[in-house]
Amino acid sequence: MSKKELNEKALAALRQIGSSAHAKTAREYHDFYATHPIAIKYLMDGLKNVNIKLTEKILEPCIGQGHLAEALKDLGHSIIGYDIVDSGYKNTIVMDFLNYKEAITIDVVTNPPYKDVEDFLIHVLKNIQDGRIVCFFLRTLFLEGVKRKEVFKAFPPKHIIVMSRRVPCAKNGDFDNYSGSASSYSWYIWEKGFKGSTNLLWI
Repeated sequence: MSKKELNEKALAALRQIGSSAHAKTAREYHDFYATHPIAIKYLMDGLKNVNIKLTEKILEPCIGQGHLAEALKDLGHSIIGYDIVDSGYKNTIVMDFLNYKEAITIDVVTNPPYKDVEDFLIHVLKNIQDGRIVCFFLRTLFLEGVKRKEVFKAFPPKHIIVMSRRVPCAKNGDFDNYSGSASSYSWYIWEKGFKGSTNLLWI
């Protein structure tokens, strides 16, 4: 099987996993769960350990209220932010990022919506330039699944950063009422074009 055929097979499998293959109307209900900005500290600690430095300008396609974006800006990055709805963050470009048509030439950092995570992964990996870095904040359980195994074989993350401390995700950004988390999260790091073995590290 050629590389192109393998990639297409993996993308097709990814579309069939779990909550993927949503119609446009299925995305009309938007639960907004903000990620605590401490997640960026863990991301940067992990990237430092594996000698990855993100581009100065970063694309955040699910910017919400800007919790991750503000933490990145505090570290000297500039942000291009998109979201399907306007949650009040300044300079948000309001559009469904799955309709974004241009080549992605900068690194991507985001917590994609749970129900559309596979669609976002497909879209970014298809459109981002070789060598660019994609950082997705996902449940550690995202590793599970027979079909997902085939996807990870074709598109292996270069690194997975497992956070030993739980990171809160607050509905509507209300961290006063969401001080903890029952779920374990990790940062999944893809480098477009990487085909080696995934490195697992703990932060």
